[in-house]
Amino acid sequence: MGIVSQSIKKSIGNNISGQIGGVTALNGVIDAVTMTITVDTTAQFPTSGLLVIEDEYITYVGTTATEFTGCMRGTYGSTAASHADSIAVSGMLIGEPDTNNEMNVFVSYVADQNMNLHLEFSDDSAVTWYVDGPTSGISMLADVHDHAIALKGPRSFRVRVVNKAASLGNITLFSYLGQFPTDVIPRTFTNIDIGEGNVPGQTSWYVIGKNLSFGSTPEDAWPAGGTITVLTSAETMDIVSTSANDTLAGTGAKAVTVIGLDDNWMEITENVILNGTTPVTTTKAFLRINRMLVAQAGSLEYNDGAITATASTAATIQANIIATESLSSDGHYTVPYGKKFYPVRMDFNSATTTTPVNVEFKAYVKFRNLSAAAPYILYYDRTINTGVANIVSGEIPISQPLGPTAELIFRMSSTGTGTSGHMRVAGLLVDI
Repeated sequence: MGIVSQSIKKSIGNNISGQIGGVTALNGVIDAVTMTITVDTTAQFPTSGLLVIEDEYITYVGTTATEFTGCMRGTYGSTAASHADSIAVSGMLIGEPDTNNEMNVFVSYVADQNMNLHLEFSDDSAVTWYVDGPTSGISMLADVHDHAIALKGPRSFRVRVVNKAASLGNITLFSYLGQFPTDVIPRTFTNIDIGEGNVPGQTSWYVIGKNLSFGSTPEDAWPAGGTITVLTSAETMDIVSTSANDTLAGTGAKAVTVIGLDDNWMEITENVILNGTTPVTTTKAFLRINRMLVAQAGSLEYNDGAITATASTAATIQANIIATESLSSDGHYTVPYGKKFYPVRMDFNSATTTTPVNVEFKAYVKFRNLSAAAPYILYYDRTINTGVANIVSGEIPISQPLGPTAELIFRMSSTGTGTSGHMRVAGLLVDI
């Protein structure tokens, strides 16, 4: 998301993406100086974070099964106090004060649990805070992307979010400051706007990756298995299908479009007429392939066989289209020269036919634009247990731009065997 028609700016301290502990209860009375707080369970809380008990805010740095340890009492302008047995204990997140003189504040948010959002203001340089709006907060419904607008002026501003659910919650929240009417949502650009050409110099781009069988050794998110061998110089590609039906006169794919980069990292495209199980060589040389898709198909309306693009000289696979899918599903992307890529959302899911396993998804990036010898650096890392959940997703609130020639590679590993995994990253491709 980005703003295109209002003179506004993103908040410095009130953009949040993280986890908020659920709701538990005190197990026993605590006084105002207790540094270890005993509760019914801490299973639904991060190992460190922020709590709210009645009107007191408390930070903690560790947990046991039933205790919050290393607590600091009466934080964020609240007052340490005694609390009775069985009082509710909730997870909470608080932003950092914005102290400018912008007229309005606009907050956009989504969470996977029911939560309360408080827009808080201070007239005394962030010493005493009060809420504009309902004292109980603005109700945030799980999985509903919504917004709130308030008058700010010279007051300091921060957001405070309290989890109302018993489960650990995940939240993404953006705050913007500027001058716009409180009854009008500021104009934002979306993928629809970009797709319709309403934002010059910007396009949406996404990468899909699949690996249908992997184990403990990390493999790329692509159908070929193992890891890709990237080319050091551009080569022609041999395009071939596993089905004789994928030919100009056949019922499957008739032609594919190959989108990639040349030796100068400039984007190039070529349409290739297929000849079934006989390879067809491209006329252009590709250093990278970012996408391959079926351009025309017969009565099946998709490719009948698996289609691969293999480097003519190196003899290494560079792109794959799974049978019937018409679009490559390779978890690799290289930013073209003259562009920057801003990843804004990543989604992963996994399944296994065996007992529940832990599956780790990793994204690596090589900032080749900074150094030819740049290493692959961990950019994103998530682990799921297939017995608890088989999908993770999340927005990236402050996306690090990936400059020209930067490479993204997605890899997966599992504590079991025969695990399948799928990923998707979406973002903005911006001219520079």
